[in-house]
Amino acid sequence: PRLGFEMTVLRMLAFTPDAEAEPAPAPPAAARPGSVPDGGGRSVPAARAKGAPASAPVPAAAGAGAAPAPAAPPPASAPKATGAPPDPASAPEAADAPPDPASLTPQGWRDLVAGLGLSGLEGELASNTSLVEAYGRRLKLTLDSAHAQLIAPRARERLQDALAARLGVRVELDIALGAPDRETPAAKRERDETRRRQAAVRAIEGDPGVRALCETFGARVDPALVQPVD
Repeated sequence: PRLGFEMTVLRMLAFTPDAEAEPAPAPPAAARPGSVPDGGGRSVPAARAKGAPASAPVPAAAGAGAAPAPAAPPPASAPKATGAPPDPASAPEAADAPPDPASLTPQGWRDLVAGLGLSGLEGELASNTSLVEAYGRRLKLTLDSAHAQLIAPRARERLQDALAARLGVRVELDIALGAPDRETPAAKRERDETRRRQAAVRAIEGDPGVRALCETFGARVDPALVQPVD
């Protein structure tokens, strides 16, 4: 048995294979996106694998590589004010200049008294006088004799103060009693009120409702009770 064992070991040691074993094949490489493996383990594009023609190259974007367009210039700033004088036509109208005492007329005297807005004795004194003559800084006035009590030193002084404030100069008043030959401010105011009252009476009498009441009940409109409304 020993001899047989030794012969077996010698045969094993002396045995040489005809060819080395082939190395194991390498695992196939991972397929890239958009490709499929071919029969030899290589990846090919999916389009080629299906027999589709290769896509044409994508043209470059229009203007690619061209120089950038120049930036738009900044907007021009508004010109600064040059301090030119304003247009005279757009300037506010100047306040009315006070009348010249020497150029006053009877109508101008009535307008002047109405603009003073006086009350009390000085207001009654001015309203019941008419202008006879104006010369220099002196005004000659006529006061209705029915209002002789209005000629009082205090009333005259206050009237002169009001005239000086309006005219810009102090004037002297020469007042005489008599029958004014021109309409006084008080007479004009009364005439205007009478005209307005008469117009109001005509408007009331012409109202259909008022006419129906007058015809049905024998009523009438009393002009003395009518007060015109502005």
